[in-house]
Amino acid sequence: MSFRHGVVAVALLAALCCGVPGAFAESEAIWSALVYATNEREPQKPPSELAPYAQKLSTVFGYNQLQILSEHRTPIGKGGERWLLPGKPFCLRVENTGKPRPGGDYQLALQLYQDKRLLVQTEAQLGRKCPLFVRGPLYRKGQLVILLVVE
Repeated sequence: MSFRHGVVAVALLAALCCGVPGAFAESEAIWSALVYATNEREPQKPPSELAPYAQKLSTVFGYNQLQILSEHRTPIGKGGERWLLPGKPFCLRVENTGKPRPGGDYQLALQLYQDKRLLVQTEAQLGRKCPLFVRGPLYRKGQLVILLVVE
């Protein structure tokens, strides 16, 4: 099994809740962040944007310090939106591949690049108020984690 398939198959998604029923809201946005997770002797408090998810991220992935490498907030329309979370050396490409599904779930295509090399490519379903954590590759002395949230 290749590294890419191993990441996708073994530890890809740690969805913490599932599609909350309800109608599609025109004012919804998706917040996406590329997070660097490490274990430190004296961990710093997580950034305020990560505070609501810090305990869950620590429990699921086992790291005590979280740092945002890049983030993006984009309003969601009827599908087709694309955005990048640029960063050095990692870049995350996200595409809303269609209209929200019943219950307000979104179908997203995700691609994680290191420099110009594709590391992980997958599709994920994202529900309202339901953070989605994607385990990325090991990096330096920690791990990359992709966080997506419908707001």
